[in-house]
Amino acid sequence: MKKTLISLVLLASAIAANAQTKMIVFIEGQRAGTATYSVSTSKSGNHLLGFSMNIDYSGVKASFKVTHEALPSGMPVKTRAVTEQSDVVFTSSTSQIIVETTIDGKRSKKTLSVKPDQKLVDASITWFRSATPKLNEVSEFWAPNKEMTGLKKRSQTYLGKKSIKVAGKTVDANVVKDQDGEATYYDDHGVPYLMEFEEGGLKFRVERAKI
Repeated sequence: MKKTLISLVLLASAIAANAQTKMIVFIEGQRAGTATYSVSTSKSGNHLLGFSMNIDYSGVKASFKVTHEALPSGMPVKTRAVTEQSDVVFTSSTSQIIVETTIDGKRSKKTLSVKPDQKLVDASITWFRSATPKLNEVSEFWAPNKEMTGLKKRSQTYLGKKSIKVAGKTVDANVVKDQDGEATYYDDHGVPYLMEFEEGGLKFRVERAKI
């Protein structure tokens, strides 16, 4: 669950402003649930992002919800991730990330130090919205590792356009891959058509319910 937690927090931080998208979750090719992205901009211009997912697969039911606030530059401010068993809040600054965790009612708090060369800003949050990335442009940044004991370097790379099939239609999508090669396919407004990733040895495909 920790790997899923961090991965989905990062996915949620890459969603376009002023959009809400209903999506369908497939696990190993089998329809297994639904997801929703909702995003807006605060009066101060910050990105306010939300993502929720409900799955029912192989007899296991699970739900996940994350909210994320970032400055216009992509600098994270606060992220909250909630599952049935856990509630985790990340509060970020240029020098530290405070992690407050509640698991099965038990609370804990830790501080992750941010070194001067560990940039938290993910510029890809602006791609296809306020900025147009160049082919093979890379956004490198640091984020908490899956154990939440320190930071890990991550990246997003723009690989150009590709034709994909989503909700029974063929569309031209902007392809962005992370440091693990997992891809998200965006429209020209920065809203995802499709996300493909692996968690717990299972292949996930999360795509728009309709175009």
